[in-house]
Amino acid sequence: MSLFCPFCQEPLIDVKENFTDLDLVLTFLKNEFGEEILHNKANVLLFLEKFFPSGKREYNFISHLFASGYVDTLFRLKTSPLTIQKSAIKQIVNQFAAQYGVSEEWAEYIVGCVCNFIGLSNNVSQSIVKIKQAAENGDPDAQFELAKCYGYGKGVQRNQEKYLEWLKKAADNGLTNAMVVLGEEYLNGVKCPIDMESAAFYLKTAALENYSAAICLIASSEKLQELCQIDISNKLSVILEDKESLTSKQLIQISMYYRMRNISTALFFAETAYKKDAKSVWKFYVDVLNESGSHESHVLSHKVIKEMATEGNIEACMLFSTQYESAAKSENDIVNAIYWYRIAAEAGEVNAQLRLAEIYENGSLIKKNIYEAIYWYKIASMNGSKIAKKKTSYKSAECIIKTLTLYFEDDTELECKVIRYVAYFENDYLIIQEPDTKYYHVIKFTETNDFDGIEIEDVDERTEDIILRKFGGAKN
Repeated sequence: MSLFCPFCQEPLIDVKENFTDLDLVLTFLKNEFGEEILHNKANVLLFLEKFFPSGKREYNFISHLFASGYVDTLFRLKTSPLTIQKSAIKQIVNQFAAQYGVSEEWAEYIVGCVCNFIGLSNNVSQSIVKIKQAAENGDPDAQFELAKCYGYGKGVQRNQEKYLEWLKKAADNGLTNAMVVLGEEYLNGVKCPIDMESAAFYLKTAALENYSAAICLIASSEKLQELCQIDISNKLSVILEDKESLTSKQLIQISMYYRMRNISTALFFAETAYKKDAKSVWKFYVDVLNESGSHESHVLSHKVIKEMATEGNIEACMLFSTQYESAAKSENDIVNAIYWYRIAAEAGEVNAQLRLAEIYENGSLIKKNIYEAIYWYKIASMNGSKIAKKKTSYKSAECIIKTLTLYFEDDTELECKVIRYVAYFENDYLIIQEPDTKYYHVIKFTETNDFDGIEIEDVDERTEDIILRKFGGAKN
């Protein structure tokens, strides 16, 4: 089949479409002329030249793909199992990129377009090249997708400025979900300065189209309601006709709206959100339950916290612990608090580690246990707690470690009493006392960030003598 005159190279076909990317070109060719057209290199390249003049780079890459024989190779893969297809396609992409100096993203796109034509495994629709081309050609959906790529570093290097730039283009081109995301960015001020007026503008525009996410977000903020000047109550009534379609986040936002107006209604929506997504919503639900003030709500709040804590939710464990501790009147009560603190502590929660150490150090309602206190202070210190560091550093006046254990080559141990810390000529030393002989010795040490907290080394007799005479009495 010839699509062009062999003498003058003028097209023998009437093509009225405007092509913006290679994938669209190949899809058109397949739909109009079938798979066999791709075996005709001359026709394909002439078609690209005549009907896709902006695709000079694509023309060159496809020409290289034909010249290297990769097109024929891809056709032969059609009957291969999926795993073999994926492996072979990846190898072709790598070889093509290396052979012709093509970037990985472009190699994946060009090969992906041919794979899509043939019906092989491909993800060309997710190609950053295709998304960029569509975005630059004014497609708001592609602009929004490209914004997300820059926002999350998907296929491109993360770039906050480009994220906002493409997000704004998509919103300005009328894409309502982009308006909501941009409005939320202006509202929260995480990736751009807070701009309540801009937030209100985009959210109001989306809300006037009865877009649920925008209506719920406006409902959650008294300031937004004031700026948007729309009948938010009426808008809510519209979207609540299909409340099953609302997300847990949107239900929470509606609950926030009623929280200042009708606590019973707020509680209804908080409970509905909780039933839909307990793990994300439980804390808000508990707060609204506690606000309602009834005995039944208090009991239910306690039950929700316990259920989440039992599932290993660290925040719930901490909340459950503090509730037990604040109400503790006996050792049994404080043991319950310790149990939940320990679960959170073992999961890496620094505040739980620190609180356990403090409970054991202070010995309130439970027997004081300095060894347990030191253990949890050391763990918390390793995790960055400055308070815990002071409790476990021999350099600190608040240090609660009063001994130092020496380990010998014959596997024996000797726990010595720490007399004092000495800083001398930019080195750190400890004066320690043997338990049996009561002799004083000097140990040089360096603090570390592991559990032991220090590395020690012996000092020479002269240094030991100087430090003992200067800081700890005469040498024994």
